[in-house]
Amino acid sequence: MVAAWVIEIIGDENRVSRGFYDFAALPMSGNRVTLMNHRGTLDVLGVLDVEHAPVSLAEDEARDQSKQPTATVYVQWIREDVVIGD
Repeated sequence: MVAAWVIEIIGDENRVSRGFYDFAALPMSGNRVTLMNHRGTLDVLGVLDVEHAPVSLAEDEARDQSKQPTATVYVQWIREDVVIGD
């Protein structure tokens, strides 16, 4: 898992944190991700850019499980999808 902050870019200057998430794989520019919004529906977001801070795999650091790579995923809203209940 790759831990990443998701930051939504709104307009030219506004940046809003969508939270901290674990990803199975780090998304790339052009990918889409879906996140729950405050209304209980899903937002489909396009990945604009990704910044990441890898962690060295030096022998002594590899034993420390608290050190994980982190990333920041910059996204832009595409559309809202309705969540279909059970």
